[in-house]
Amino acid sequence: MNKNTTLKLIIIAVILTIISFIILLFQSYRLSSYSNKIGSDVFKDFNPDSIYSIRIIKPGRRIIKLNKNNNNIWTIGNYFNYPADKIKISGLLSTLKEIKIVQNVIVDKTSFKYLKLLPPGTNKEYSGTEIKIFDKNKSLLYSAILGSIKYRQISLNKKIPIGRFVYLPKTENVIFNDELLSETGLPAKEWMNKEFAQITNIKSIKLSKNSKELWSLAKDTENSPFLFKNTYKDKNIDYDTIERLLNTLNNFQFDSIASPKLDSIDTGISTCYIVRVDTFTNFQYNIYIGKKVNNYRYVKVKITFDNKDLTKTKSIFKWTYLIENNRIDILLRKQNTFYKTKQNTKRNKVNTYLNPIS
Repeated sequence: MNKNTTLKLIIIAVILTIISFIILLFQSYRLSSYSNKIGSDVFKDFNPDSIYSIRIIKPGRRIIKLNKNNNNIWTIGNYFNYPADKIKISGLLSTLKEIKIVQNVIVDKTSFKYLKLLPPGTNKEYSGTEIKIFDKNKSLLYSAILGSIKYRQISLNKKIPIGRFVYLPKTENVIFNDELLSETGLPAKEWMNKEFAQITNIKSIKLSKNSKELWSLAKDTENSPFLFKNTYKDKNIDYDTIERLLNTLNNFQFDSIASPKLDSIDTGISTCYIVRVDTFTNFQYNIYIGKKVNNYRYVKVKITFDNKDLTKTKSIFKWTYLIENNRIDILLRKQNTFYKTKQNTKRNKVNTYLNPIS
């Protein structure tokens, strides 16, 4: 090996040593700059009261839109700004306020897909769920991409989630935290406020259509049985079916919201069945049951108390709801279906003998 070759090798070795030192120094700087943030808030100065809009963007670009209106009521834009579940939203905001950095993760952007940290819409298999938070002026306050969940194997066949990888676009940091933020995985429908008419202490139920009463069921006291009006067949009432009817009203629920653009002709509310329910506590509910659409019926509800209309004070009753057929159809049954059906019983033949058996 001649002197020139040896010199070249020495120079190359020195250059590689300097480059390695620079890389190590840079990584050390990054680690030291991140390490002092461990245990600190992911979102600095997070104030839930200053937040007026939340966007949850799922892989595939499905977007959940949560907005606070001028009355400081959270609504869901996916369902015509219907009132949202404030408990779920408060829980999400509380978690975002308290979330801490557990670990800083140094990873090249080319490896983001392995942690599912690619922006939604790029690649559904490798993209995460993005959350964006805005103030009253629609200015972006915070954003993050929620990636894959990390699990700990606790036995051969069992593992538990221990946290989630998160990318913070503002600082271009990837962190690991011990909050799963599972609320962000809910479909838009689950963010609706599902409080509805819980009808209890029922005194009477009447079904009518076009001002014609089809049947009427009532009881004199809270402890007495329900009886049909103007009938002599009450001894044959199937009280199991009556109980199902009462359970439907006691736990009255809706499945979705109809577009406010639909009028009463579109929904069939203009010529519909009406179920009137009176209670021992002086509430009256009028349930308007309209047309079928797929597996649902259009339904509106009006409520009064001591003959005072409460519909305007309870905003949920201004909406037209969609309720599944199998949930609502028991209110539309014919009166004769509330009676026990006669079962044909075959009499067993009995052998008879002229003479007694000895």
